[in-house]
Amino acid sequence: DDFAGRVVIDVARLRPGCKYDVTIPLRLSAHVYTRRQRGAIRLRLQLNWNSERRALTSYLPSSIFKLPAKQPNHETSVLCTDQSSFKNVMTTVHGAHPPGRFSFMQFRSCLKEINYTRKMIMLMIRFTIRDTVTWVNPIISLFVFAAWMHCIYADSFALVPAYFSTFLMLHMLRNYARYGLDGPTSRSFLPPTMEEIFWCLLRGGEGRSLSPIEPMEMSTKHVSERIPGVSERSMRNRTVTTHEPQGQALLRGLGFLDSEDDLDRSNHEGICEFPFSPPAEYPKFTVEDSLVPVKVTKKGSNHNGNQNVTWQPHHPPHSNRNHSGGGNQTDSEGHPRGMYVLAHKKLHLPHPRDDIGQLDSLDNEWDDADNYDYMNGNPEARRKLRSVEHQFSGGDYDDDESDQALLDEMLEPYEEEKEEIPMYLRVPEQNIDAYVEKTKITDDLTEIEEKMHELTWYSFRDTTHTVPNPKAVYFGQGRRSNNKRRNDVNKELKKLLQVGEYSHSNPIVSRVGLYLNPLIGACQSMLCLVRALFNAFTFQDPFLSFWIFIFGWMVTFVLFFFPWRLFMFAAGIIIVGPQNWLFRKINERRKKRPKKKKKKKNDTKKEVPEEKKYRIPRDQPLFKAHPPANSRFREIDPATLNPKAIHHAVVPYSPLMYQRFYDWPPEPEYSHVRLPPITKRRSSLAQLRLAADVVMAGHGFTHNISHNPHKMLMRDIPESRDL
Repeated sequence: DDFAGRVVIDVARLRPGCKYDVTIPLRLSAHVYTRRQRGAIRLRLQLNWNSERRALTSYLPSSIFKLPAKQPNHETSVLCTDQSSFKNVMTTVHGAHPPGRFSFMQFRSCLKEINYTRKMIMLMIRFTIRDTVTWVNPIISLFVFAAWMHCIYADSFALVPAYFSTFLMLHMLRNYARYGLDGPTSRSFLPPTMEEIFWCLLRGGEGRSLSPIEPMEMSTKHVSERIPGVSERSMRNRTVTTHEPQGQALLRGLGFLDSEDDLDRSNHEGICEFPFSPPAEYPKFTVEDSLVPVKVTKKGSNHNGNQNVTWQPHHPPHSNRNHSGGGNQTDSEGHPRGMYVLAHKKLHLPHPRDDIGQLDSLDNEWDDADNYDYMNGNPEARRKLRSVEHQFSGGDYDDDESDQALLDEMLEPYEEEKEEIPMYLRVPEQNIDAYVEKTKITDDLTEIEEKMHELTWYSFRDTTHTVPNPKAVYFGQGRRSNNKRRNDVNKELKKLLQVGEYSHSNPIVSRVGLYLNPLIGACQSMLCLVRALFNAFTFQDPFLSFWIFIFGWMVTFVLFFFPWRLFMFAAGIIIVGPQNWLFRKINERRKKRPKKKKKKKNDTKKEVPEEKKYRIPRDQPLFKAHPPANSRFREIDPATLNPKAIHHAVVPYSPLMYQRFYDWPPEPEYSHVRLPPITKRRSSLAQLRLAADVVMAGHGFTHNISHNPHKMLMRDIPESRDL
């Protein structure tokens, strides 16, 4: 049950109809950036859409006139039947820093990301203005110059919104050429292109055997011939065969797409690690970087006795490289400190620059068991860590009086206004003798967090679990259990997941987390919004970017012919027209009239029985950890379990892509993509010939089509092998 790491696969960037065999590095957290070695995982997956059109239209709202509800989305969840499965699912989904669990590492990471995002946005705006003024891209600069002169010549400010929208769409088209096509960012894993997504909208319905999105194949076989309509190139003894994007000549003519020669000579690697990250400072976290080094006892052999292993003396991460205390430089076994190796190759552990993203010893989770040795070995670490805990108070750190002064400052109450006064009219009470009902600061901070999530319609409000049944019981309790835990199920689940007031075993740290964790959640809402906007405009999610690109050009076209004079005339009448005086008088008279008692109508709606309202969904399987040894996995019979003792582990589900790190695309050196063999469920000779034509034209096979489709299938289609 130990947590190894997490990986996020962007389903919208996959191509259906092909088998992916990839190796991806594992990450510790969903928000905290660190390059610690967690190992790598090998995944084999294949995507098949039942209907590409339905997948594409799922991004659109169900109703144009109805805004999404301002409440967290708990529709996607995993039903867990025991404590172990419930905790494992939550940790796998959210990582080592789930929502609601406080840690100083996450707090510092949030502050670093806020400062970094603010700085990079300002630099991006500055560089965009500089490149436009200095004509780095002549087409965009020429458009801005012509639009400026046209607005002056027409003596109309109404053209500014239309031209500004066109300016944004041109930059989005430039981002499509940089990130949406096969380039350094895609690593030969070409996502669905604009023309393929457009054909999905027209003919991507159910019941079609051929997908508008062509599959891809990545193998070591070299093909000498070039088939029309198929992009094929060699890369490190690998051949990638897939769809060739259309319109590349137009993009090169506009200066948005570099030529192949310029692309090979340039060092531009794209944004690969997280939003706004320059590749020189934050390179892609590779499989080699994620491998945990092996400690050696002597040169040429490791603990397992493997020979031909070299070692490279190196300081481990987060160590004090300028140590001058004269302490012991060997570990408990007598081996030199800092010697780590990787079998058959030297491993150079990455060290970020000191002024950018450096994680020193204070970033360690000092409550983890594997970090206690380091904390005990360095007496100054605990003092520094305690000083970090009190940095938010704004004062100097004092060993003796800091704890009590900090808690007294936090627990200082403030007065609340009267409830009968509207919220926007409430002012702080100034009379020192007036009695005001006191509220907790933690409740006010939680309210601030909820207000920040409300601004984004709770699109980024991640939660660990939900308890929809008010009569739910804890895990393992029977149908007629009268245990005291019955009324504290949510509290017991928080203890199990170590979130909320149970985030830390240290009571002081847990108390501090009650004040800082709502602030972290409020900041994460805005950070996730910035990530979602960045990913949408850089084609990280091709489906969502397609809709933004289409509707953006539609809005631009409408703005050129929008009747601004008529619109402002109607808006002025509605907002400040004289009819508002009459409406105000009518409302004042209605308030003075005595209110009539309304007769209660008999509710004819039948109440849904509790058993049917909270019963287990039939189409959703139950998850249980640790199946019996030497036995196949079998689905759990819901009739044998108590429905009230089954709890929901919430999985974040949103059309917006707001995770911080880019685990996809993987490294081509550790990846294979193959086409599945054509199934034998062909009923007629015409269908077999049609399938042969599609395979030959769409997947890059250079053999001639045989008149006998059975012989063609046996000769030209590769064998089915277990990856």
